[in-house]
Amino acid sequence: LQINAAIYDPLELLGPIILTWKLLIQDLWKMGMSWDEKLEPEEIRRCLELEKAFNQFDVIEAPR
Repeated sequence: LQINAAIYDPLELLGPIILTWKLLIQDLWKMGMSWDEKLEPEEIRRCLELEKAFNQFDVIEAPR
């Protein structure tokens, strides 16, 4: 979940991806999980899927 905190996106080009991370964190919070608890297998799977999707955007180039 540290990936979400490490993203600097002032133009919000990665908004849809960041939103999915924030929704996951929100779901975990609603479940009553604290920061030091281990995730259940389903939540681990969701994290890995989001990480895989995020890694597809290795480099984003924008011409000036």
